[in-house]
Amino acid sequence: MREKLDKLAIKLCENLPLDFTLYEKDGFCRKPNEYCKYCRKDGDDKHFCNKKTYIPNQELRFV
Repeated sequence: MREKLDKLAIKLCENLPLDFTLYEKDGFCRKPNEYCKYCRKDGDDKHFCNKKTYIPNQELRFV
């Protein structure tokens, strides 16, 4: 049950408008999840949250 609530809270955080977040602090995600499109793993235990600096063009791939 706890896991489902965590997934729901993370999905809510991801879908908040603009650059509002629930778990971001100083650019790091305090509740990392592989399904959040703003959470990026870097190195060992660091997970960055790029929601405040996210640009939709980041997902474009040029062929």
